[in-house]
Amino acid sequence: MKRSLALLLAGGAAVLFAAAGINAKELTADEVMDRVRDNRYPETSEAQIKLILRGKKGRPLTKEFTMYRKVSGNDAMTFIEFEHPPAIRGTRFLVIQKGEKEDTYAKFTENPTVQRISESQRSDRFMGSDFTYGDLRIERKGDDTFEMLGKEEYEGYPCYLIKSTPKSLKKAQYSQLKLWVDCNKFVVRFTEFYDKKKRKKIKKLKVKEIKLIENTWTATLSVMTDLRDGHQTTMELVKAHFGVTLGDNLFTLRTLIGGR
Repeated sequence: MKRSLALLLAGGAAVLFAAAGINAKELTADEVMDRVRDNRYPETSEAQIKLILRGKKGRPLTKEFTMYRKVSGNDAMTFIEFEHPPAIRGTRFLVIQKGEKEDTYAKFTENPTVQRISESQRSDRFMGSDFTYGDLRIERKGDDTFEMLGKEEYEGYPCYLIKSTPKSLKKAQYSQLKLWVDCNKFVVRFTEFYDKKKRKKIKKLKVKEIKLIENTWTATLSVMTDLRDGHQTTMELVKAHFGVTLGDNLFTLRTLIGGR
């Protein structure tokens, strides 16, 4: 009887150790980035965002906009409308990603006609900031190859260090990214951007604040720095709501022209 009990306990311990081994299994780079996507791209979102542009000379310039986004798998619709300063109030952007097709449209305050942002313009500065028009799109699963470079602390936080390389360099903005992903929150804390021509590091994005918003770990304060000229843009997430109801009629050229 004692022998049977001992065998039973030993068997139970083996199962527990096996389960612990499964739980301790290291995540792959793809699995880590899937979790990053879950945090970064909820199905629907409404966000008030403030951009603070800083050059080497002159006073900082603040621009504020509201962004609405609807995501389904690799398809996404994004609508942006600027409210401040008054000179650009009513400037709007619409990004439609459906299947292999991507279209970005703009309606600037000073121009009554809708303009299409071409592929060659995706690397241009978004409203004078250090973010680009291409940064308005969501990163679609399958567009990039992820490689786990190991684990590395970033400012005291344990992170996965991951290299992201586009499968199609022709359509990409950058030749590669290096990402420091928080091991616990699955938010990217630091990113290095490399250009397509010389494969040199040209920008860096530092996340300075992460908050839990509606059960989603979210970057709320980030600084993008252009290493070529020292220009910086601070992006502050003022307010955000996830799981909001957004009708498809919001993401149309009609709304782009006339507003909400």
